[in-house]
Parts: sequence; structure tokens; C-alpha cells
Amino acid sequence: MRIEQYDTIESLEPGEWDRALGHRSSFSAAGLRLLERTFRPGGAPENDWTFRYYRVAGEAGRPKLLTFFTRALWKDDMLLPEEVSIDLERQRADDPYFMTSVVYGMGSLLTEGEHLYLDESLPAGERAALLEALVSRVLQDAMEHKARAVVLRDFADDDGVRDAQLARLGFEKSLAPESLALPVTWRDEGEYVAGLRSRHRREYRKHVVTHASDYSVDVVSACDPDRAAKIASLFHQLYLNVKERRLDLNTFPLPPEVFRGMAMDPAWEILVLRYRDEEAPCAMIGCCVGEEVYAPMVIGLDYRLVKPAGLYRQCLKQMIFRGQRLGKERVLLGMGGVTQKRQFGAMVDPRCMYARPLG
Repeated sequence: MRIEQYDTIESLEPGEWDRALGHRSSFSAAGLRLLERTFRPGGAPENDWTFRYYRVAGEAGRPKLLTFFTRALWKDDMLLPEEVSIDLERQRADDPYFMTSVVYGMGSLLTEGEHLYLDESLPAGERAALLEALVSRVLQDAMEHKARAVVLRDFADDDGVRDAQLARLGFEKSLAPESLALPVTWRDEGEYVAGLRSRHRREYRKHVVTHASDYSVDVVSACDPDRAAKIASLFHQLYLNVKERRLDLNTFPLPPEVFRGMAMDPAWEILVLRYRDEEAPCAMIGCCVGEEVYAPMVIGLDYRLVKPAGLYRQCLKQMIFRGQRLGKERVLLGMGGVTQKRQFGAMVDPRCMYARPLG
């Protein structure tokens, strides 16, 4: 069983990657090119990622296994309760890298979804052997990268055989943070609202319909470098408003280059909301446009309008209906804001992760 390894998505055939994995979320070949351009050596330690792609070929060259990992700096409290992060962030005011570790993790810190493709037509024993071979190679690579832990993440939480297999290999299972998605099964807003629960219909009319006429929305994509730089500056500031208030999933702030890349990349688009006659945006949302899914990944908000003018709910509405207008099968609404997303009909797909410390 030969596991091929590559250091860039450019070394893999993009059609094959997207058929196997890229259609699932924002980690299409195009989405990964953006990450590779942004998170590279030479910048701050938290933005210095190493990418590694794994492939096992089957008959006629078709893949039996595909996945990718990143070596990156994680905050040790990333998945701990928010009150722990609040205390640690006070200490990081003097030492920004206090209680951080290099982790070799499946996927990346800016992607969500099941990052492992295993050919389901294979016998169960062969799939188990493939997973074990992958883990063996990953552990070797993680130690070469001096990682303190290996994390396998975002698996469907429904496979006791896999649980037992990874436990034998030294991995401890935990639930992944809740992430929500909304299947697109309606044709217009009336049909969508009719499909909500009665209580949620009332909430939608009260908090969304009431303020809808106060907002306008533009879609920005594939900008020239000068315009992208201006958009990125505005987006980054709005994003920091959210980042400074959210410690439930405590990561390092994204660099401005991410937002510039989104504005220039045709595989991404930015939803820009404005309030009434105000010229400055009050919200911006960076979304990856996949073949089957619409994946909003980063949001920035003007908190003046979140409570009195229902800004966050307007953002959810725009994400959902943009995905519907583009003909996507699902809108991936991501982590956080669980209560409000459920009011919009989004559902939690239970996911799990496995971690093994090294050294």
C-alpha cells in the first residue's frame, strides 16, 4: 500500500480532488490554493502553515484515499470553555504565544467538514487498513514537524468500529464543536418560511422581516488588486469586531491577506451589507462557492446594529438565500450562533474528532 505525499494542491489533479473531497465544503482545490497563498513561511508564527496531502491510488488510478493535513500553531485552549480563554487571553497580552502548541491536524483551522475520502465501495477490512496506514504515516510526519499532537477531525459520529480502531492506535475521541448546515429544499422565501416551525416563523417575521427593508446587499468577487485591498481593509476591521468578542472557539486572528485573497479569487465572494443610507458596510461575509455547497466562512459585523436592528439575522438570511439563488444543495452555516441558526431551520450534524499527544 503506497501512500503518495504532496506539499501543495497544485500537485494533484483538481477535478479528482473536487469529485472526492472539494464538493463537501470550502476545501476545494481553489479554496486550498487561497489558503496556501495566505498561510506560508515568512510571516507571523501563527500564519506559517505546512500543507501535506495524502493519496492512495486504486484501480485505473482512481483514488482509494485522499485527505490533507496542516501543521499549524494552535492555542491550547481552542476547544476549552470560554471562561478559560478569557483568563488566558489576559496573560497573552504580554506573551501572545503563551500556552500554544504546534499541532498536525487533519484539514485546517479555516475549513470545516469531513476531510477524509475513503472509497466506500471497498471492503470494510481494506478501508480499516487504509486508515491505519494513513495514521502511521501521519504520526511519522507529525514527529518530523515536532508537533505536540495529531488531530483527526470532523468525522460523522456513527462508527463504533472506527472508534475502537483509533483507540487502539492511541487516539482519544471527543465531540467536535457543533456546526450547522441547511439543506436547500425551497424555491422562494414564502416556501422557505412556510417550512419553518411555527415558533420560528414568528421569530423570522419579528426579527427578520421587520428590518429587511433597512438593508441592501452587494456581492463582490474577483476584484482587481487595488479594489481588493480596500475591501480587505474594511472586512478585516469588521471581522476583528467579531473576533474580539468570540472566544468559544479560540484561534489566532486571521491576517489581512485572507480577506484580500477572498476579494480577488473567483472561487470566493463577499456579501456586503449596508444599513439604510450609510455608505460604510455594516457587515461583510466571506463565502466559498462550491459545486454543491455555499460555505460562508468568515463574518464581520458592526455591533451597533446587531441587537437594535437585527444585523446578524439579516446576515443569516442573505447567506441562505444567496446559496439558494446559486442553485446549491446546502448552505454550510458553520460554528457558533447555534440558537439563531436553528431558528432559520439549520440542523446540527453530529461530528467527532480524535486526538493523540506526541512526546
